[in-house]
Amino acid sequence: MSGDGEFVPGRNTSCFLWDGIAGPCWMHLEPGTGGGYVTSGPFKDFKTDLGPLQPMFQIPGGLPPNPSSDVLGYNPRCLRRDISLQAAAATSDAKVIRIIKYYTDIASFQAECQGAFAGGRMGVHTGGHYTIGGDSGSDFYTSPADPSFSPHHGMIDRVWWTWQNPDLKTRGRALAGRAGTIGDENVKNATLDDDIIMGPLFQQTIETSLAKPIGTTQNLNGDRTLRGLDT
Repeated sequence: MSGDGEFVPGRNTSCFLWDGIAGPCWMHLEPGTGGGYVTSGPFKDFKTDLGPLQPMFQIPGGLPPNPSSDVLGYNPRCLRRDISLQAAAATSDAKVIRIIKYYTDIASFQAECQGAFAGGRMGVHTGGHYTIGGDSGSDFYTSPADPSFSPHHGMIDRVWWTWQNPDLKTRGRALAGRAGTIGDENVKNATLDDDIIMGPLFQQTIETSLAKPIGTTQNLNGDRTLRGLDT
């Protein structure tokens, strides 16, 4: 996965805002051990094209702004990383075991996994993102542009599946929370019957009522509907 970026001195701490948009600031993330471009390994010449939109990562002078007012413009630049031992501490084996063992309902499990910022806990999911950090790894909206995104989320899925296994009948299809994101208004609670709109890159709707829960084999069949296979 390549490694850290070159070290960039003179950087400030970043703030974990309560809703990702406005204050108060619940926690601070100290600068990591990199901050510059990735210069070794298979991704040393890798380019990221979207954003920046909402990066936690800071460098003197700032990141190159997106040329489009909607922040969706083509903005190629080399991959930056800023590996953080502070964030990595939130993803330790002990922290993973803790959320699997002691949070027995989906609402508390996912809240603790995401991060309880008001309690000073970064969470396994959030901590994994900021362990890599940088541009685009620390940007909520463009973090999939860093190749580390996929193995990190594969691990989060594994943690979720491990949590489900002791009580699949109850936990296998358990949901909690809204079907929107931060800032959305009048959003209903999510259900297993909600369809998922994938946007312009995937024209058909995914019918979630036909899909199995995490951990079962999935198949994209000929009519482009995501279905769960019996296991």
